[in-house]
Amino acid sequence: MTSEREHLLDDVQRLEADLAAARLTEQTDSLLASNLTVQQLRALMFVVHRSPLTTGDLAHLLKVAPNVATGIIQRLVERELISRSEDEHDRRVKLLVPTALGRTLLGDVQDSAKLQRRALLENLDDAQLDALRSVLAVLSEAASASVWPAYDALARQHSCACSAGTHAEADATAVAARAAS
Repeated sequence: MTSEREHLLDDVQRLEADLAAARLTEQTDSLLASNLTVQQLRALMFVVHRSPLTTGDLAHLLKVAPNVATGIIQRLVERELISRSEDEHDRRVKLLVPTALGRTLLGDVQDSAKLQRRALLENLDDAQLDALRSVLAVLSEAASASVWPAYDALARQHSCACSAGTHAEADATAVAARAAS
C-alpha cells in the first residue's frame, strides 16, 4: 500500500472513532435501558435478524462454547425475548426464534440509534448524502461478504438436509462449515 493510501485509511479510521465517541452517550443510553448484557443483546440481534437458529448456530455466531450460549439463551427465554420451538423436520432440534417482545425491545434500541443517525445526516446536503450512500453500499456489501458466507452456507445446507430428513448430514456439514470459517 502506498503511504498516501495508508494516510487516508488512518484518517478515515480516526474520523470514525471521533464520530463514535461523539455519539457515545446517546448510543449507550438506549443500550443500558434495555437491561441486557452485551452478549445478550448480540444474541438477541442474531436471533431477530437470522432466525431460526439452533443453539450451536448461535454459539458459533457469538464465538462462545455451546454451554455458554445455552446460559445466554436461557436468560433471554426467561425474559420472554426469544423462544425455543421444535424443528418441524426433527423434533429433537430446538430452534431459537424471537418473540414479539424481543422484536419490540430490539426495535426500540435500534430506533433510538436510527433517530440519532438521522439527526446527524440532516446536516449533509443532497450531494453529500448521495456520496455517503454510495460509499455505505460498497462497505455494506463488503461486510456482508466477509461476515455471513459461512453462516449462510451452513443455513442452506442445514435446510436442504432437513428437508431430506437427514440431520446427520446437516450436522456434518455444519462442522465442516465452521471448521472452514
